[in-house]
Amino acid sequence: MYERTDMHFAMGYCEWFLLPQPEPFPEKLIGADPKFYLEYELLGWSQNKEAQIDSIFDPDCLAEYERCFCNPLTIHATCEDYRAAASIDLAHDRDDREAGRKIKCPLLVLWVNANRVLQTYDMLNAWRQLSDNTVEGRELPCGHYLSEEVPHEVTRALRSFFL
Repeated sequence: MYERTDMHFAMGYCEWFLLPQPEPFPEKLIGADPKFYLEYELLGWSQNKEAQIDSIFDPDCLAEYERCFCNPLTIHATCEDYRAAASIDLAHDRDDREAGRKIKCPLLVLWVNANRVLQTYDMLNAWRQLSDNTVEGRELPCGHYLSEEVPHEVTRALRSFFL
């Protein structure tokens, strides 16, 4: 996505630009109120952005997200993941493309219909360009949290693929 960034993407995905900033800037901002940040992201990435958070996430699931994400080490690890995506991951991806390296195993690709950036892609074709094997999948009627928002559809897709 960094190679194809435009204003549409930047305004919808601020974390792609905040979280890779040098330590400790994003960690301090998020750490000031990690529960607020987490709930902002959870609702922002869900399909129903106007819903109450506990109508999307099971209360036990939400409590576990909060328990984990309120840990400063988790916040730091999250930022490090985005730092890698904005740096070394890009270099590794370029190296793989230049070397002609592709994914060797069959792929199941599930994506969400609530993600406006993904709507600009032919997802199956994009993954087929990266694979030497079969690629199957489909769009699901949800936001970023497939397993929480449409668990039965995810389970069906996984069972069909693996069995």
